[in-house]
Amino acid sequence: MRPERKKQSKLTSPLPVQGPVAEEKHRQRIAVLPLTNISPDTADEYFADGLTEELISTLSKIAAFRVIARTSVMRYKKNTTKTIAEIGQELGVSTIVEGTVRKVGNKLRVSAHLVDVKSEERKWSRDYDREIENVFEIQTDIAKKIAESLKVRIIRAEKSAIEKESTKIPQAYNDYLNGRYYWNQRTEEGLKKAIEYFEKALSQDQHFALAHTGISDSYALLAWFEFLSPKEAFPKARTHAEKALVIDNELAEAHTSLGLVMFQYDHNWYAAEKEFRKAIELNPNYAPAHQFYADYLKALGRFDEALLEMKQAHEIDPLSLAISTGIGHVLYLSRQYDLAIEQYRKSVQMDPTFVQARLWFGRPYLQKGMFQEAINELEEAVKLSGDSNISLAVLGHAHASAGNKAEAQKILHNLLERSKSRYVPSYWIALVYIGLDDKEKAFEWLERAYEDRSSWLVWMKVEPRFDILRSDSRFDSLLARMGLAGVLSSPPGSAEKRSLAAIVFTDIVGYTALAQKDEALALELLKEEELIIRRIISEYNGREIKTIGDAFLIEFPSALDATSFAIEMQNAFRERNSKQSEDKRKLMLRIGIHVGDVVHREGDVFGDAVNVASRIQPLSQPGGICVSQQVYDHVWNKLDDRYRFIEAGRPSLKNVRLPLAIYEIVLSESR
Repeated sequence: MRPERKKQSKLTSPLPVQGPVAEEKHRQRIAVLPLTNISPDTADEYFADGLTEELISTLSKIAAFRVIARTSVMRYKKNTTKTIAEIGQELGVSTIVEGTVRKVGNKLRVSAHLVDVKSEERKWSRDYDREIENVFEIQTDIAKKIAESLKVRIIRAEKSAIEKESTKIPQAYNDYLNGRYYWNQRTEEGLKKAIEYFEKALSQDQHFALAHTGISDSYALLAWFEFLSPKEAFPKARTHAEKALVIDNELAEAHTSLGLVMFQYDHNWYAAEKEFRKAIELNPNYAPAHQFYADYLKALGRFDEALLEMKQAHEIDPLSLAISTGIGHVLYLSRQYDLAIEQYRKSVQMDPTFVQARLWFGRPYLQKGMFQEAINELEEAVKLSGDSNISLAVLGHAHASAGNKAEAQKILHNLLERSKSRYVPSYWIALVYIGLDDKEKAFEWLERAYEDRSSWLVWMKVEPRFDILRSDSRFDSLLARMGLAGVLSSPPGSAEKRSLAAIVFTDIVGYTALAQKDEALALELLKEEELIIRRIISEYNGREIKTIGDAFLIEFPSALDATSFAIEMQNAFRERNSKQSEDKRKLMLRIGIHVGDVVHREGDVFGDAVNVASRIQPLSQPGGICVSQQVYDHVWNKLDDRYRFIEAGRPSLKNVRLPLAIYEIVLSESR
């Protein structure tokens, strides 16, 4: 028997979907309703919620299913008398899983039922009486029985995925579920409490990858909601995402978390896209991967692709307010203001108290010159958010744009006073100055925002509110430093583009031999190499072009950037190796650098710079750097005094017409 549910207002889908995207036709849509906590201790509510989320995650690993995300199903957690048929229609599913959880000490009783939406009849039902350490066994068995009931064949890789235990320590898992419970509250206090629980889980099991991912996600949200500065939060988010991937490289959640940091903080566009695509490949049912990839795509002006990814996210999470407003953001940035207004209106109808819907509603109104409508929505956002920095700043921008200079100045003064005692993002102060048409102050604060690594700057290339700044060379400079100028606004496969660039080519010394002896260790070291390289790339304006086995191909705008990157990277590997006791676990790279012609074609890169860099890379010593004469000419007098050049001859290189002078960079102390 399902517990009695109280009537509530009808939930409507935020996106008018004419039909499922192509692969949806081949997937069975399932929703797991929140498992009801019937434990004697009501404080065990977190466990029932966590088990619901984990069961959703387990079922999502079966490709034949499209599993509705937690955000949407949690709308039915309490007080609704809606029938299975009504819920099924709202979520667009044919089958629903429901059940109860009873936890007493270390004893666990889980009842699960598979229900047909049309007939409301049970297709399968079972009770599990187990110890808490057998919780993964319960989740696995439920997933297998559901697949069997729906005549879905589970392939070997999926079987392995759903049987994988994230930890063997019950208390660590219990703390992890507590962490996710607080993480889902999305408040500053809740996120900090979540980190405490995830850290407790790690103190009991340091190889618990999901706990690392939980910490990463918590710090990312603390930065996103502006509870912490990006410089404080995002590096911690990256560290834990990387640790999760070293433990388990098949975690879609961790690839998504790392992609988000690379996108919003590192501005490492190529690497970020690679992480998002990997996450979606690993788990197409993970809605945040589609949603954040859409955020990335719209930053580059790839709006059609962004809408497709948002539609995918919507299919998984049809009642998500964040996805609903995210769709509006794509429409706004692509300057479809009427459609954006319509979408934001639907979001407000879903939940009139959702701050972001009110907040972003103002933007398309402003672009259409509907100032009073914009101000009305933004005043409501200020009220609902308790005078948050972002709501006040956007209202200040609206008043300034409407000619209400006194009101805008009053808000600006308020924000500047706040910034003396707590973190106020420079981006939002810049926005008010943009509304006041004070370009000097706007650029001053945008530069501060760039130094702060504001995550909001990633959309500056396509943000309509910045149009008044675009004719200024300082705006072009900001775009260039963020890697947003040039070919990145086009998707892979666009027309050929030719330019001069510095190319870095790397590989791991002895990787092939190691892979033949110990493939698992070789892959582990390869992943660690990738994480170290990608952490350093963005500091020197680099763009990862592609990986070829253990080799990296990276493009830089200047020879100095490329050389400085290579030196810092080798220093990072030397420091890492000093902490390794076993030679087989040490990582040494060879690096080659050349400046020359680069041709971008169909998502790949060719040309003289690529060819020469790949040919001179094997000439370097293990842990060394070889550069061509062209690179030497650019940087010989610009490096730190600790480094010098040694001429390494003029070897004949394959597919290089004339011999080139090659130089090796060494530490001066080595003379």
